[in-house]
Amino acid sequence: MSLSLHEQGLYFAHSLSELTGTQVAVYIEPTGVKAGGISTATDPYQIRTALVNLLRNGNCGRTGLICLSYVPGELDQGMFQMNSVTGGLFWATASQIYKASVASFVWTSSVVAYSEDARPWVTASASNRVVMANSWLRTNRLDGKLLHAPMVSTEVADMRGQLVREYTPPTVVEVPDFTGTPPGYRPTALSDAILMALAYAIVRVSWSEGAIKHDGHSTQAEEFGGHNIGCVMIDGTGKIFGWGLNLTAVGASLHGETMAILNHQRTNGGPLPAGTRIYTTLKPCYMCAGTIVTAAPDCTVIYGQDDRNITNSALDRRVNHCSNVMRPGETTGPALLDIQGRLSTTGSLATEAARGLMGDALEEFFKIGANIPPSRWEGDLWMQAMDLLSAISPFAKTLYGYYLAGLVAQSS
Repeated sequence: MSLSLHEQGLYFAHSLSELTGTQVAVYIEPTGVKAGGISTATDPYQIRTALVNLLRNGNCGRTGLICLSYVPGELDQGMFQMNSVTGGLFWATASQIYKASVASFVWTSSVVAYSEDARPWVTASASNRVVMANSWLRTNRLDGKLLHAPMVSTEVADMRGQLVREYTPPTVVEVPDFTGTPPGYRPTALSDAILMALAYAIVRVSWSEGAIKHDGHSTQAEEFGGHNIGCVMIDGTGKIFGWGLNLTAVGASLHGETMAILNHQRTNGGPLPAGTRIYTTLKPCYMCAGTIVTAAPDCTVIYGQDDRNITNSALDRRVNHCSNVMRPGETTGPALLDIQGRLSTTGSLATEAARGLMGDALEEFFKIGANIPPSRWEGDLWMQAMDLLSAISPFAKTLYGYYLAGLVAQSS
């Protein structure tokens, strides 16, 4: 019995991993290896594994299979759940070959039988696996091209120069350099309301920017892909240090939470700051959940709208002591869900009713700021939030001025 395609792929991945000195993922079709990715993570918190790099920027198809030189983690699992290929994901442990597949975003993995020809490789030590894979690949090619002695295949070496090594997300406005943090910061119902309203407000002002700058586009969300999803990140001292907006038209994996973490990791190594809380308008998908538990152990995610299609995610399973919960008393998210009329909202601001709700959320953000008593420390937090919103959109302060003017008019 000859080697199956996925067994050949595992040989290829392990050989290429030994050649490059790091983890590798390869996308394979019956006509050969079409794309490969290499890990560029410099610490265990970086969200740049070989599989993530391959699926995020590798231009691989969706009809083949993927083989790994390593055992996938939560980050890889979540990424594959949202960006799977029909042939499945394969990897080898010390004595078995595993296959994962995804149907309706649900991950299943199991041991798969291996051929007699592959048995010596599967049962060999890690170092002997490389020797055996190199030996087989010297005289065999996955693309089917014939070799005649004394010719030796260079297929693995040729792929080395084509590996996806890095992904650079779109540039976004940086968080202002806040010089201080709110004295006495601790999560409260009011601070939760401020930060959730800010997440919705970011979506709303970004949409306004698109409408103003790009005549003919009704929303920036339509231009960049769509979705009414934004998030903000705050550390344990009360300092806002990151934000993100869904940009899936630029890249299918650029969800709001992933964008926030990618941009933070441009200039910061290690885990996200201690005590991180992430406020997001929609419950994180499997990919974003895997991203969060990898980059931010012990963090808490607060979301505004449930997504009942997302069950048993890494956050639901409290991986790395992370958790996610819907904000108590939330109204905007459930209202958006009612408008859409299905289990979750991953759709754009396509209806006037949905856009109106986002406008209401922006007004709620302004209302909170106008009514915080001077004695409350949350006023300092709101000012941070307003500074970030103003950095994202120069129209934010103008809109707030209109809101305050309206209050004066109503009282006169």
